[in-house]
Amino acid sequence: MNFHFIQVASSMANLFSPKPGHWSSRPVAELEYNQLGSRLLPLCALPPLRAGETYNIRSSFNQPTVAAMRAAGTDYPDWVTERYLELPDSITPRTYQLAKLLEGMHPRH
Repeated sequence: MNFHFIQVASSMANLFSPKPGHWSSRPVAELEYNQLGSRLLPLCALPPLRAGETYNIRSSFNQPTVAAMRAAGTDYPDWVTERYLELPDSITPRTYQLAKLLEGMHPRH
């Protein structure tokens, strides 16, 4: 997938790429950034972009099949469970009932 960015501010060295970034049209250095679950890869443009300059990023994304997703299991790291699988306190008993009903209508293969 290709991404095209245009710098509108006067000057900027901090750039971002979707993870994983494979190619950039400008010289860049990857910045040390350990944000678990982040989908952006921070980069430093060498030299910084000036207003009106552009950069392009080429990145690839996994597109797993349904079978591959089901085979992946459910042993998730804590940060995944906390960030993506936690339900809000506002879930009502009726919502749980509807979820069970829908689950029965669409059995797993």
